[in-house]
Amino acid sequence: MQVASVIGRDFAFRILQTITGMREDLKSHLLNLQGLEFIYEKRLFPELEYIFKHILTQEVAYNSLLVNRRKEYHEKIGAAVEDIYPDRLEEFYEMLAYHYSKSENHEKAFHYLKLAGTKAVEKHSPREAFHFYKEALNTIKKLPMTRDRKKDYVSVTRLFHIPNVSLGWPDEYLQYLEEGSQFAEDIADYNNRSRLLADMGFYYCFKYGDVAKSTQCMEEAMLEAEKLSDTETFTSTVTDYGFLNYILGKIGFIDISHKAISRLEKEGKKLELFFGNTANVYVTLTTGLGFAYGMLGDIENGEIFCEKGLRTAYEMNHQKTIGVGEYFVGSFYLSCGGVSQAMSHFNSSLKHCYDTKYYIWLANSLLGLARSYLFLDDVDSALGTLKKWSELNQQLNIKFTLSLHDIYSSMIHFNLADYRKALDRINDAIKFAQDVQERHYEGYATLWKGRILWHADSSQTKEAEDLLLQGCNNLESLKLMAYYAEGYLYLGQLYANTGQGDKALEYLNKAESCFRQMGSEYWLAKTHELYDRL
Repeated sequence: MQVASVIGRDFAFRILQTITGMREDLKSHLLNLQGLEFIYEKRLFPELEYIFKHILTQEVAYNSLLVNRRKEYHEKIGAAVEDIYPDRLEEFYEMLAYHYSKSENHEKAFHYLKLAGTKAVEKHSPREAFHFYKEALNTIKKLPMTRDRKKDYVSVTRLFHIPNVSLGWPDEYLQYLEEGSQFAEDIADYNNRSRLLADMGFYYCFKYGDVAKSTQCMEEAMLEAEKLSDTETFTSTVTDYGFLNYILGKIGFIDISHKAISRLEKEGKKLELFFGNTANVYVTLTTGLGFAYGMLGDIENGEIFCEKGLRTAYEMNHQKTIGVGEYFVGSFYLSCGGVSQAMSHFNSSLKHCYDTKYYIWLANSLLGLARSYLFLDDVDSALGTLKKWSELNQQLNIKFTLSLHDIYSSMIHFNLADYRKALDRINDAIKFAQDVQERHYEGYATLWKGRILWHADSSQTKEAEDLLLQGCNNLESLKLMAYYAEGYLYLGQLYANTGQGDKALEYLNKAESCFRQMGSEYWLAKTHELYDRL
């Protein structure tokens, strides 16, 4: 009973037989225990297994063993599983990780904890993967940190990135990033050091909204990557650097993205997953670039890169990659008012991200879908989608995109003519955007505040005009045509409503020129409605 209790509440006859060294007399002992109703047979096929009738019985038997004796049995059980099931070890990674972790064999414990973590990632079980990788890193630190062990620590820290992204960067993750980065420096592993610095950049960005620290880490990562001739390091780091810039509303990463894309195409590495990235680098770069072009008003190039990236994602048939690609393509269509296409891509992204528990991108796609509903004046669906986002973000506790949520919430109240709540939400959005230096969302929220203000109180038209102009100027400095063109339209509306026909025509002409360049039928129709009124 003591030996069986160490195996677990369920125990296989063959493992018990191997540990005890008993043969025929083992079955008679087990029959006696069955007669006493301590255990019973769980199954006969594919092999004989027993189970303790009550978990308390197992616990009492287990606790009656001396600690050192337990550790010996745990190690013997691990060795027995390896001997009995050499061709099926993957089925037993979790069991082997558990038993070797309870023994003094830390090398074997680390080995199987790492394998169990990777298996959990492949099953899209981020919480399991987080547990196994965390225990692997804690276990290897029980051994002298030789060069090879530092190398192992670094490799698992990079793998640890995958579940942490899905779970929203738990607090304790930073400790492992810092240790991994230091070990990578110790052994001159600059490829992985670059990647860990980028991971750290995202941690500071999403967890704390610390743009200065995030940018510092990411720029240091880029400096490391550019020194190396390694394509994987360079393109992966460019992807992360570009995404951080996208979050901050900076489109200056286009040239370096082109360089990375060209390098991947030239070396035939479009379909590869590098450095434990959660999604394919090539697809993230191309579809992200397509979206960036959409925001700049360059729809032709935007469509080219979106189509190129999404085709590759489906060619790979990698769900997380498809989820990311569909999000960026949905965002591209949203930028130019292609509402039906945007909704189709966001819904596809949601499905793939939900199936793989890829919660960060799931949250992004929910926001995109909410904005799509607002284009259609479907306030109830927009409200329901934002509620789902809020519930998800309570788990993730991400600081970025809070401003975008509040912008869309403000739009809902605006559509309902509840201008007081609309102003409250848009003020929250501006504050959040300023706190985390989201200049694009700050500019967009500012012009929307101007729009709300003149509807709420006609006596504040001058202040509303100033806010609209300020928002447009800020967005023009960022070259974000998709946003400032919308601002031109709202200025045209304001001037039309206040009898300033010449100014109204000036800004409507600007808006129309932008929307024609963007090929945006939705916004052109809105502009022509105002032309007709004038």
